[in-house]
Amino acid sequence: MKKWIQNVCLCVSAIALMAACEPGSGDSDATTSTTGTDLTDGNDSSDGLDITDGIDVSDGTDMSDMSDMADSNDSTDDTVIEYPVIEFEDNKDNPTLGANCDPGGGIESPGADIDAASLEAADGTLLAYLSGCSVLNPGSCENDNASAANAEGQPDLPNGEVLDTYTSLNGGLMRCAWEDGIGAQSGDLITVYEVGKATGTTVETYAVRLCLSIGGNCTFDKTELTGEASFNVDELLQ
Repeated sequence: MKKWIQNVCLCVSAIALMAACEPGSGDSDATTSTTGTDLTDGNDSSDGLDITDGIDVSDGTDMSDMSDMADSNDSTDDTVIEYPVIEFEDNKDNPTLGANCDPGGGIESPGADIDAASLEAADGTLLAYLSGCSVLNPGSCENDNASAANAEGQPDLPNGEVLDTYTSLNGGLMRCAWEDGIGAQSGDLITVYEVGKATGTTVETYAVRLCLSIGGNCTFDKTELTGEASFNVDELLQ
């Protein structure tokens, strides 16, 4: 009888052990490694926020866009400023002006006397002479050479004064265009021909500016030029 009871107990223990080994019910733990929150869910390294999304270094705002270093405001633009007008201003301290005017005999030529001016390219190629000249704000001295047209075209004289071949500034200023509408630009060369008397009278001084129009808008002076003077346009653009 005792042995039969032991056998019954062994059977009950075996049944209990088998029950414990069966798969769990719906109340079992739902956070195992196969749940919806493991490394393969919607937030892992392959989701829509990784380095291949729409805001990475290959998006529309990288260095190849329209605002990069190759835009229209960089240092490679080819804008060239041209100055179609040149201005000559007399030095009011010239000895042939003021109370005495021109004390010379025969030809009255008060102030600096502009015979011509030439514009050349940097390689020395002649581009133009003066044209369309006009004198502004002249003084009250008698002037036998008041016509601005006398300064137009090529130089008339290598030296010395001859009536009606130059323009005496008479304390004022003269503005001229360049022939054929050409404009002076950086790198060009200008030569101004200012003459003195054949008797050796000291030539007089004047200033030069470059202008954007016949009405003005001019650059700084190149001051104290005298006689025949050559210079680079860049000297007037500083």
